[in-house]
Amino acid sequence: MAGDGDVHLSFLPCYQVVESMRRGLSPKEAAEDAIARIARRVPGFVGAVVAVSRDGRHAGAAHGWRFVYS
Repeated sequence: MAGDGDVHLSFLPCYQVVESMRRGLSPKEAAEDAIARIARRVPGFVGAVVAVSRDGRHAGAAHGWRFVYS
């Protein structure tokens, strides 16, 4: 299996986050959805993404490790 950086490049979670927010999801929902899409397909995935909306709202989501976004 490739490193998790390669997994991120394959799934483009940042693009997914932007598209999800464009469709009306909050940054938290968009980040969680992008990470969940990868986790469903890649066993043992470890990664995180941070989302920021145009109006400054922000959130993060992760899988495979303890991640505290503040």
